[in-house]
Amino acid sequence: MNAKILMSDGFPTICWPDKEFENLCAIFRTRESLHRRMYQHRTVKAVEAMIKEAFKLAAPHIEIKGLDENGSEAFKSLSESIEDPRALCVMTNWLAHYIEHAHAVRFVGNQVPRIPALERASQILKDIQRRKIWKVVVKFSGVPEQGVIEKICSHSKW
Repeated sequence: MNAKILMSDGFPTICWPDKEFENLCAIFRTRESLHRRMYQHRTVKAVEAMIKEAFKLAAPHIEIKGLDENGSEAFKSLSESIEDPRALCVMTNWLAHYIEHAHAVRFVGNQVPRIPALERASQILKDIQRRKIWKVVVKFSGVPEQGVIEKICSHSKW
């Protein structure tokens, strides 16, 4: 595909030759189909929510080495690490494995207390592997009335 940037009404616009019209339509149809059938699938969304919850539970208990504003090495919280490219490079799949198995790891000489939040995060990640995926009971759009979420959550086994 040969695209060019041309000015249209004073704005730069990406333009393709007419002969590429069908190819472009196919690309956008495929993209829309992938979003509808895969990326926005209810199971994918449930797994995404489970992973978010596991990381939210584990975040206060994990620090990643990165660089501070002076360029010196410093440990940062998990949420701060996403702003630091060096720390971000460290956060690969091992982090999920670490959270999942944190209850089974101990460093020699260090007494690591039992951390219920890490144990819960570990259990959530194990549930994903065992395909015990959360069921979506209700989906809100907008701001719900005060107390509605608490009432629903009080009936949940999670």
